[in-house]
Amino acid sequence: MRKPLTLMLMLAFLLSACGAPAAPTLSPVDAQGTAVAMAMTMAAQTQAAQPPTPTPVPPSPTAIPSPTATFTPLAVTTPIVTPTTFSLPPTNTPVSSSGSGDECNQPLTKWSAPSVKLAFTNTVKNSTVTLSLYVRTTMGECGYMSFRFTNGSSATVPQGAYTAWAWVDGKKKDFSASTVFTLTPGSWNLFIEEGRLILRAGCAPNC
Repeated sequence: MRKPLTLMLMLAFLLSACGAPAAPTLSPVDAQGTAVAMAMTMAAQTQAAQPPTPTPVPPSPTAIPSPTATFTPLAVTTPIVTPTTFSLPPTNTPVSSSGSGDECNQPLTKWSAPSVKLAFTNTVKNSTVTLSLYVRTTMGECGYMSFRFTNGSSATVPQGAYTAWAWVDGKKKDFSASTVFTLTPGSWNLFIEEGRLILRAGCAPNC
């Protein structure tokens, strides 16, 4: 009777000694898709938070004076006209090329707005950054751009309003960060730091 009890106690001890499984991490494809979705969601929330344009109040109707005399119209015989049936040609409705119907839900690969240089600097050691930028240019074009790098990178991008969202896959821990900014003429550097994104002038910190 003691032998089975001893075996059961040893088995329970071995199971309790096993550590919990490690938390799963995002794959590069999942991280990029999440970055794009979060950047577009933030941009939509920013636009929705703007106050609506006030609607002008229509003028009050002008009172029409009552007629002073009533006239009885003469009876007029109206000829009966047989209606003619017309066949309208079919109308071709254009179909949007984007399945979602949102013209901004697509990669922005070309633009007519002026361009600027944007550098990316990752200050988090032993980490990989997946960055998504949602942009509306100064010419009204919109879309998103995605980047993946370790230490840093750079790109030529259009001037305009940006919403940035980054997923940082670190050796010690993973985290996400976001920010909004506007790019004007010049050179710019987006720093990825612990828990935040900061845009600085391209000459920083030696301006």
